[in-house]
Amino acid sequence: EALILLEEEKVDLVITDIKMPRKDGISLLQDMRNSERLKHIPVIAVTAITNRNKSQEKGNAAFSSYIFKPYSISDIVEQLIKFLPYSKSDRVKEKSVEMVDLSFKELAPVVIDHLKERIISTFQIIKERQAQSEVMQFGYDLIDAGVKYDEEILVSYGKEVVSSMEQFDITKLLEGFEWFGGLLEFNKISVQE
Repeated sequence: EALILLEEEKVDLVITDIKMPRKDGISLLQDMRNSERLKHIPVIAVTAITNRNKSQEKGNAAFSSYIFKPYSISDIVEQLIKFLPYSKSDRVKEKSVEMVDLSFKELAPVVIDHLKERIISTFQIIKERQAQSEVMQFGYDLIDAGVKYDEEILVSYGKEVVSSMEQFDITKLLEGFEWFGGLLEFNKISVQE
């Protein structure tokens, strides 16, 4: 089934688990390497096996790289950056359009207190490590705060966070973190511990 899809669609990268129910990742890799159309596509193996040689003992085709379980989003992003051509300048137009509606504004004191009490500590954590569940919760917390205090700027930014995480758009997410840091600074909210 995967091979049929790969033959029909334009694919730039394949990430596959080595152990799958019907056809394992090694067999999929071998079939891809035997196809003129697919042999050039990088294939990344997701595995719990820590010995790379053992993971390939069934065949001599080599994976392009490995992601070892348990893995984090940053492990996946690192591999995507390594194998997919991408430039931050590709997003300049999108960024300017998306952020136009999110101009800095003075927040009400009650909103500032809410951010300090319930959101800033999470923001400090996710700036360093973008764990999916924590980032999603941060986005939902911003949406809830925006609705509660009628602050559309928080609702819009919270939706941007959730959307960026759902699409695994880490560049957009990090650009949003910079914007949110600017909003906090504009409102004289310290993010220092």
